[in-house]
Amino acid sequence: MPPTHSVESLSLVLNKVKTLTPALIRLHIFKQRCGQRTLTEQLGESISPALSNTLGDITPLVGSGKLLSFPGCNSTIILGYAHSGHLHHALELCEVNVATDGWTFIGLLKACAKLKDLDACQRIDALLDRQGLFGKNVYVSGSLIHTYVRCGCLTKAQELFERIPIRNIVLWTVMISGLVNYGLHKEALLYYKQMQEHGMCMDVTTFICVLKACASIETIINDGYGIHTDVIGRGFDHVNDSVCNCLIDMYAKCGLLSEAQVVFENHTSRDVVSWNALIGGYVEHGPQEKALHFFERMQGEGIFPSVITYVCILKACSGIGAINEAQAIHINIIQKGILEIDAFVGSILVDLYAKCALLEESQKVFEALLFKDIVSWNALISGYVNQRKGEEAIHYFEQMQCTNVTPDVITFICVLKACTMTGAMEKGCVIHAQISSKGLESEVMIQTSLIDMYCRFGLFHKAEELLFKYWGQRTVICLNALITGYEVHGHQKKVLMCFKQLLHDSILPDEVTFICSLKACGSLGRIVEGQKIHAQVISRGFENDLLVGSTLVVMYTKCGSPADAQVVFSKLSVRNVVSWTALIAGHSQLLGARDSIFHLFDSMVGEGIQPDLVAFLSLLSVCNHLGLVEKGQAYFFAVCDDGHSLIPMLEHFTCVVDILGRAGHVDEVVSMIQNMPFHPNTMSWHSLLGACQESCNTKLGEYAFENTLVLDKSDFVAYVSLFNIYAKHLQAQDM
Repeated sequence: MPPTHSVESLSLVLNKVKTLTPALIRLHIFKQRCGQRTLTEQLGESISPALSNTLGDITPLVGSGKLLSFPGCNSTIILGYAHSGHLHHALELCEVNVATDGWTFIGLLKACAKLKDLDACQRIDALLDRQGLFGKNVYVSGSLIHTYVRCGCLTKAQELFERIPIRNIVLWTVMISGLVNYGLHKEALLYYKQMQEHGMCMDVTTFICVLKACASIETIINDGYGIHTDVIGRGFDHVNDSVCNCLIDMYAKCGLLSEAQVVFENHTSRDVVSWNALIGGYVEHGPQEKALHFFERMQGEGIFPSVITYVCILKACSGIGAINEAQAIHINIIQKGILEIDAFVGSILVDLYAKCALLEESQKVFEALLFKDIVSWNALISGYVNQRKGEEAIHYFEQMQCTNVTPDVITFICVLKACTMTGAMEKGCVIHAQISSKGLESEVMIQTSLIDMYCRFGLFHKAEELLFKYWGQRTVICLNALITGYEVHGHQKKVLMCFKQLLHDSILPDEVTFICSLKACGSLGRIVEGQKIHAQVISRGFENDLLVGSTLVVMYTKCGSPADAQVVFSKLSVRNVVSWTALIAGHSQLLGARDSIFHLFDSMVGEGIQPDLVAFLSLLSVCNHLGLVEKGQAYFFAVCDDGHSLIPMLEHFTCVVDILGRAGHVDEVVSMIQNMPFHPNTMSWHSLLGACQESCNTKLGEYAFENTLVLDKSDFVAYVSLFNIYAKHLQAQDM
C-alpha cells in the first residue's frame, strides 16, 4: 500500500493534471474514437511516480465522489497506481463502485498482462461482468482474452472467445498467437481454419502466427502448403519481409530445404533473419557444408552476421569437423568483440573445440571468457567426458564448485559419467549425496546415470534401492539402465525378472529392453520366453528394427532353432552386415548348423554386403572346430586383404594359431606368433604347447612354457601341457 498523505498533497498532484488544456482533452476524445492509446493512460503513466510518492489511501475520497470534479480524474489515479506497481490497490478503487470506462480497464489489463497476474485478471473479469462491458466493447474483450492468454489460462481465454458474438481479426489473432506461444500448434491451426470459414481476411500478424504453428513436417503437409498459397494470394510473399522470413523458417525447420531456398531466392530484400533461417535449416538437417556456403555468400552480399548466425555456423563447423573454418570464424568473433558481450557464443566455441578433440584450444577459450556461466562450464566438462578424459572432467567440476556457478542436471549427468569411466566410486557416492541435497535425485536422466554408475561398479543393491525409492515415477529409461547392468554382468535371470515386472506395471518396453531381454533368453537357452518376447516385439512394431531383429536371430540360433532364426532374418526389411553377421555368428555356435555357415557367408557376399571382423571370426571358429586348416587360412588371408579394409584383431590371429596348432603345423604356429602385430596371449602359447605335444617337440614346448609363465606364473594348463610333452617324448624314446 502506498504511504498515507493529506488531501492537500493529493490536490497538488491533481492540479498538475488540471493544467492540461482543453485541446489535449479533445485529442483524448479523438484517440478514443480511433482506437488509439488514450490520454487517460498517458496521464496514468506520467503521474505514476507522483502517485507512488505522495498519495495516501484515497479510496474513501474516490468512493465518496470528492475527486469526481475533474473529467478522467478517477481513471488517471487508478492507472497511476497500476503503472507504479500497485495494481491490486488500483483494483480496490475500482471495486468500491468508482466509475471507470473501457479504456481504464484496457490500461489495467495491460498492466496485468505485463505482470502475468492471474488473480488480478480474474478480478478485472468480475468487474467487467458486473458493468456489462465484456462482449460490448471489442477492445476491452480482446484485452481480457489476451491477458488470460498471457497468464497461461488458455481454457478460460477460449471460453470467453466463444462467448463473443462478433469477432474481429484482432481477437482471432490473439487466440492463435497465444496457442502458438504455448506450443499448441494443432489447436492454433484449427482456429485458422475457423477464421477462413467465417470469411475473415487475414493480415500479416495472423500469417506470421500460423506459419510459426507449422513446426513439423506433418503440419506442413496438412496445412503449411495451403497457408503459403494464401500468403501468395494476399500478395504478402513479395511485400512483407516478416512473412517471407517466416516462410523460409517454416520450411527450413521441417527439413524442406529446397522449398526454403526457393522462397529465399525469390525474396528480394533478404535481411540477416532470412539468412539465419536458411543457414539454421542446413545446420539442423544438413548437408551442413551448405550452411558454410550460404554463410560465405551472405558476407559476400554485404550482410553482417548476427550472434545467431555465428552460433549456427559454429555448430555446422562442429558437425563436419571444419576446424580451419571454425578458427577463422573464431578470429572474426574476437575482432568484433562478441565474446565480451555474449557468453553463449564462447560456450559454443568451447564445445566445438572439445568435439574436435582439441581440448587445449577448448580450455584456452574457456579461460579467456570474461563471464563463465553454467553453459560454458558444461561445454568444457562434457567435452572432456566425450573424449574419455574423466579425471579432467572431475577436476573442472570441482573447480566450478569453487565459483558461484551452481551445477545443473547436465553437469551432474556428465560428472557421473566421468566417475563411471574412471572407477571413482567414492567420489560418485559423494556427488550422489550432493544431488540429493539439491532435490535433483528424482530427475529421470540423473536417476538413469546413477543407476548406470552403480551397476558398472557392481553395486546393484544401490541401483535397486534408488529405483524402488522412486518406483511410482519410474520410466523405461531408468529400468533399462538396471536391465543393461544385469545383462553386462551376466545376471541373465534378473534381466528377465525385470522385463516381466515392466510388463506387469504397464510400462512399454523399447528397443534397449527387447535387446537385453532377448540376449538373456539366448544365453539361458529359454526359447519359450524368447518367443513370448518376440510376440511383444511384433505388437510394439520393433520387428523391423535392425538391432532388435539381429538379436532375435542370435537368440533363436543360441536356443537351437536355426529355422526360426532364418524366418526372422528373411522378414527383415533391411539386411545389412549387422543382421548377416548375427545369422552367421548364431549358426557358428550350433554343431548341427556349422556346415551352413559357409553358404550364408557366400550369400552375404553375393548380395554385395562387405563382411566385418565378427563375420570372419565366426568363420575361423567354425574352421577350427571342423579342422579345416586350408579353409581357415584362406579366410584369414581374406581378412588381411586390402579390398576389405579390415585390420585383423588378436582374436583372429589366435584362432588361426589354434587351427595350425591342432593340425600339428608347429613351424607355421611359431612363425605366426613371432610375426603377429600383437603380444601373443595365453591362448596362443597354449596352442603352441598343444602342437608341441603332438610332435614331441620339447625345445619349442619349453619356449612356449616360459612365455606362458611370463603372462601367468600359476598357469595350470601350461604345467600339464609341458608334462605331457615330456611324457610323450620319453614314451617315443622307449619305443
